[in-house]
Amino acid sequence: MMLMRHPLIRTAIDVIRSVRSRSESLEDAQRRAHSAGHRKAQHRRGVATIWLLLLLPLFIILLCLVVEIGNLWLARAELEDALEAAALAAVKEWAEAGGGSTLVSRNIGVAYAGANTVRGNSVVIQTNYDVLDLPNENANCAGDLVFGYLTSESPVVFDTSASGGVLGQAGFVLLDYTDNGDLNDPEKRANAWGVAFLTGPAVPSTWRITQIVLDYQAGSSTDGEFEVEGPSLGDTVEVRDEFKNVSYSNNEGSESWSSDWVESDTGGGGAAGGYIFINSGIDELQFNANPIPSNVGDSIYREADLSLAKAATLEFDYTNSPSGSDRFDIQVSGNGGLTWTSLDSFTDTLNTGSGSKSYDISSYIASNTRIRFLLVTQSGSSTLQIDDLEIYYPDPDKDKNARVSDNSSNLVSDLSGHEQLDTFGLDATPLNNPQIQFTPTAPPDVTLTSRTLTIDFSAIPGGDDGFAPGDHFRFGVATTGDTGHNADGPGEKGVTATIYIDDGGVPLPPVTLTFADTSEDPDDCFDPALYGTPPVPVPPLPLLYNGDLIVNPSGIPNLPCPPSGNGGPHNHQSYAYSVPGGYMVRAQKTLPIAPICTSLFGFGMGPTTVTARTTAVWDGDNNQSKLIRVDQFICP
Repeated sequence: MMLMRHPLIRTAIDVIRSVRSRSESLEDAQRRAHSAGHRKAQHRRGVATIWLLLLLPLFIILLCLVVEIGNLWLARAELEDALEAAALAAVKEWAEAGGGSTLVSRNIGVAYAGANTVRGNSVVIQTNYDVLDLPNENANCAGDLVFGYLTSESPVVFDTSASGGVLGQAGFVLLDYTDNGDLNDPEKRANAWGVAFLTGPAVPSTWRITQIVLDYQAGSSTDGEFEVEGPSLGDTVEVRDEFKNVSYSNNEGSESWSSDWVESDTGGGGAAGGYIFINSGIDELQFNANPIPSNVGDSIYREADLSLAKAATLEFDYTNSPSGSDRFDIQVSGNGGLTWTSLDSFTDTLNTGSGSKSYDISSYIASNTRIRFLLVTQSGSSTLQIDDLEIYYPDPDKDKNARVSDNSSNLVSDLSGHEQLDTFGLDATPLNNPQIQFTPTAPPDVTLTSRTLTIDFSAIPGGDDGFAPGDHFRFGVATTGDTGHNADGPGEKGVTATIYIDDGGVPLPPVTLTFADTSEDPDDCFDPALYGTPPVPVPPLPLLYNGDLIVNPSGIPNLPCPPSGNGGPHNHQSYAYSVPGGYMVRAQKTLPIAPICTSLFGFGMGPTTVTARTTAVWDGDNNQSKLIRVDQFICP
């Protein structure tokens, strides 16, 4: 006890009691604080629940709004895809048809749009077609399909009232290589290649093709070339008259004359009499000058078809017995007698006595070449006698130079047997036509190869005005590096054709086309005899397009039916095809889109709409349709 009273001990005990008392007070304070915080947390949780209940409808509305915006965005994207397909397909069809009626092209656009869906539903557009609303048959400017032309590239102007456009200067041009037999055979190869400058509403009548350059190695291949070979000088074709019979129809050559001798004889009598006649005693043609009455102007001519010739020579023997100032001329005509050129004269000082004459008449080669003897002046009684007269030229069957086809019986024809193609030019002479010149050309007994073949076209002063829209011709030339020689080679190798065109004498930028190895099947070719009679061929095509037959399944005018094939690429035909550019089609549509959140809190949500518009143009330079942004839309 005494110890407990000690001051130090008591002080220690007080300290311990004080600490324990404060500890108990702290624990009580903590218990009181925890109880108060618990009551506050329970209060906050209750407030949050109330706010959640109040804001939940707003969250749902925002979610629906996001979903609807996404749905509309997807719907508009799908509508744009459908309209782009419609516009691209419609403008391609219209351009490749050369313009004109838009009905088929509009139906094509409708079909392509319908092949697409917007939010699971097929896209339905209308043709907007009015046959009376010329030139492009638009029912109204706000219709689903609007047709017109690109009339300016900077700014881009779409004019629905225009009838022609820009963008592409190749014209409406077709080149084809079609195998109609063994292409190693010159006779069958003679018309394998074709060139056609077709007409169309967008092809200016002032355009003229001046040159075409074919490049056999423009693609990836380097093993193909054009092969030209001059004829053998030892192999010739002769048109000959030896005057062995008293007749104006003698034919002693390998080829016949295309006419009898035709005389203009004031003495009359035909082959047996008059001042011009066949002298049976010496088997010669005799031409007498008569002083009284004068027979100046008497003549005799004969015509030969030299269209297969690359060069031609006229030869004959003569005896000239002159008297006074009489003058006989030997003349030639390359246009059927419209104009004549004197080659030589027989007078009292020129070509007297007997001899032989030879003249190069290559410049007068034609399908109606004529040679004529004419009494030009007369004062005495001269006599000119002619024997063994012939025109000869190198055998074209031994000539591999490029040459225009002349044999219509070999022209690739449609299934009805009608001739498919004609020769270029009103004044055309199929082979050595001065309007059509090939480079390179090999001289006789020489063979050349070249990766390029150039064809130059020109006009005839006072005659045909050049290679114009509507002209077409076929030609033959040998090639190397084509396996099987079956006309698939140009398409397989990517042979190109660069076309040069003048517009009224002003050169346009050249355009290059590439041959394609196509897959049209001859079983699908059109027989014009069936047009207009059931069953109508599908697709129904006109018998003629601006005068040109349509027989190929592609619907391209003037393209021959492929000779073989089973739907694959090896149908023995390749072709390159271009149409002028500037054709334009606008596809536009507004569609209602059903909402995904069809009702919200008892309130119905009506449909919304999406609108899309797109424009496609035909690019004649690149021979394809493409989308374009329009700066100015003109629709009166």
